[in-house]
Amino acid sequence: MQDPQDRVTGGVWPLASPEIEPEVYVQDWEIHEVQLPGRAGRTRHVVGLVGWHREGVVSSAITAIDIATYKATTESGRVHILGTRTGGNLDSEYVWTRWRHINGAIDAENVTLPYRHMMEIHRARACIADAERPENSIATRVDAAILAMGFLGPSPHDPVIAEYLRKKYQRPLSDDETAPYLAHTLSLAKTLLSTKEQQ
Repeated sequence: MQDPQDRVTGGVWPLASPEIEPEVYVQDWEIHEVQLPGRAGRTRHVVGLVGWHREGVVSSAITAIDIATYKATTESGRVHILGTRTGGNLDSEYVWTRWRHINGAIDAENVTLPYRHMMEIHRARACIADAERPENSIATRVDAAILAMGFLGPSPHDPVIAEYLRKKYQRPLSDDETAPYLAHTLSLAKTLLSTKEQQ
């Protein structure tokens, strides 16, 4: 059976072979599921943007996703490294629409949310682990806790964090000045993580 990517023509084109380009970094990614003709089961595909020129891309069928490394392996053997941004883009949506038409894919469904949820939790846990490492500087630990919050979704405005960031960008802070913010930011990050894990 011909690989769907080999059939892409007219305004969209296949990537270089996996032997030439074994890995691609995909930003603004989504995972979509479809039914392809001639296949008994539904397949899932990475849809997103690649390269500095931010061209739309659609992967062949996903065979495995590693949440810990943010990598999706596909039937072609290529590994798609999933960036921190999700949510799609007009260019990738155009390529996805054309790819579905060319390959006769039907019953499309966006199944990104559970993958994004798991990856955000994993990234937040890694940041919290950095915030808890005593060998890291105080500033690094506070910044790691704040970064963890960014992966956990929108949170209410926190005046303590706002104060820290305002002071930090005005001038370098000493460890004594930074230390009071660590317990607050780390506690808040853990609370947000717990809430996210229960969703």
